Amino acid sequence: MKNKIIFFLFIPLSIQICSSQVPFWFIGNEFTNNDYKTLKSSYKYDYRNAGEGYLKRLTKKQNISQLKKIGLFHYYDELKNSEKHGYAALKGRSFKWFEAASSLGDLESKYNLGVHYNMGYGTKTNHTKAFAIFQNLEKDNFIQANEYLGYYYYYGLTISKDINKGASLLLSVENHILQPTSCLALGDIYSKGHLVKKDTVKAIEYYYKSAIYDRPKIELLDLWYINKEKVTKVLEQYNVNINKNLRSWYRYYLSNSSLERRPELYYDYAIILLESPYSSRSDEETQKALDLYKEYKNKVQKTNKDTNTHKWLYGWNLYQKNYLRGEPSLALKAMKFMCDAAENNSEYARELSNIYRSSAYAFIKDIDSANYWDLKASFFENSDSNVPLILGYISGNGVGKNMLKAYQLTKSTYSSINKDHKDFNNIFFSLHKTL
Repeated sequence: MKNKIIFFLFIPLSIQICSSQVPFWFIGNEFTNNDYKTLKSSYKYDYRNAGEGYLKRLTKKQNISQLKKIGLFHYYDELKNSEKHGYAALKGRSFKWFEAASSLGDLESKYNLGVHYNMGYGTKTNHTKAFAIFQNLEKDNFIQANEYLGYYYYYGLTISKDINKGASLLLSVENHILQPTSCLALGDIYSKGHLVKKDTVKAIEYYYKSAIYDRPKIELLDLWYINKEKVTKVLEQYNVNINKNLRSWYRYYLSNSSLERRPELYYDYAIILLESPYSSRSDEETQKALDLYKEYKNKVQKTNKDTNTHKWLYGWNLYQKNYLRGEPSLALKAMKFMCDAAENNSEYARELSNIYRSSAYAFIKDIDSANYWDLKASFFENSDSNVPLILGYISGNGVGKNMLKAYQLTKSTYSSINKDHKDFNNIFFSLHKTL
């Protein structure tokens, strides 16, 4: 029997693949996106509103193909609807159609019925019934049943736990795996080395493919802390937005009271949020990140570079959060954080200059300060070796205070950068005044 896989996005595939995007798959006749579009708007075939009378007539005529087609149509229809309304939109209207086709002896429909019982889709969850269906399918040499049987044995669902038997069954159909639940089991198998050599890369792949469920998120985050580079490299193959996925993993990890919650988890989650595009998160998420940073910044070890970067992220986000719609005093506090971070970073110095130059807050807008940070950025970008000495001469910090030497060295340095700059004296004295 040739089994064909229904794939989300309405593309029929003959390859085996798992996905972190849907909770389960059905198998059956190819059913394309064009089929779905035609049938959902067809007056001749009103599949969406097909009722009990039509179901009985098809069953009486033993029209297995049409029963399956309507079942798959409902599945597609609800998956499409779930893009907008989440998986609560999956009501399981396909159940009775596959149940009818199954009663006529169709093996693919029996498999799909087992999936319904396993997932509680269109009926109450019943692992005992599902297991019995998959056992009977195995007797009929329906290979795809082995992945569910392996899953049941591996985790001991309704039967005595048998890790080796479960792993053996799953590995025997590894090239034909459909279900995300089976991907979770294979992630555990490769992570722990059950009947195979431990393989972290494969474990990461399978955990990602089952990450619609919660536990794979925990496993992925644990692996992330063990080897961030490897996790990143594996997930890049799937064009994964690492930060977006990490935000999801952290949210689940930190919301689960049964898990160990290390300070690093809170702090790293704060930084991931603060690094993400400001418009991609809610005000509540931004405030959460600011609060977590403030609470945990002195409880974790960081490099000096990371400390400076994180200080800038905190200051910049605090400023954006309070700019024109929050607390002016917090916007001013944010400027102090950004000034500290910009002391040794030309990119931050340029950004800070723009803020001073264009801020709508009168108590922040300051052309002298903008010029100062522009000058500092120019020094960093063109003559790093002179910066400490110039600042030392101006402030008297480390060397004797000598404004004349500071002026001469500043002038010669800046002239080599931009000989035509007409506001040099203003910039220099702004530097002096700021310090």
